[in-house]
Amino acid sequence: MATRRRKSAHEKLIIDRGPEIAVMDKPYAGVPAGKKVLVPTPMQVKAYIEAIPAGQMRTPTEMREDLRREFDADATCPLVCGIFIRLVTEAAMIDLSEGKTLDDVSPFWRIVDRKSPVVKKLNLDPDWLDQLRANEAS
Repeated sequence: MATRRRKSAHEKLIIDRGPEIAVMDKPYAGVPAGKKVLVPTPMQVKAYIEAIPAGQMRTPTEMREDLRREFDADATCPLVCGIFIRLVTEAAMIDLSEGKTLDDVSPFWRIVDRKSPVVKKLNLDPDWLDQLRANEAS
C-alpha cells in the first residue's frame, strides 16, 4: 500500500474554492446562532498579511474584523484564520530555509508576535521575531 505524501504549506495555501459566508445554526467561537460568519481562503489571509505596510503591525483580531467588514459578515472564523496564519508563516519559514530573503517572503512578523500560538507550534525564536518587528518599526 502506497503512503500518501503530506502536502507542503505552499500546497495547502492553494485551494479550489472561494470564501464562504455561513449562517451559524448554533453558537460557535463566541458567535451567536443566526449570525453570518466569513470563512476566508488561505490566499485571502496571505494577501491580507502581504498588504500590511512595512513598519505596521496587525493582530489576528484586527485582521478578522477587517475581513468581516469587507465581506459584510457578522464575524470571521477565528479557528480558520489561525490555521491560515500558521500556513502563511510556515510557507515563509520554508522559503527562508531555502535561501529566500525576508523581502521575498510573506511578512508574517507583522501579524505574529511572541505570544502567538504559532510561535510554539513552529518553534520560532521569539527574540528573532521581536527583532524582525523592531527592525521595521525603526
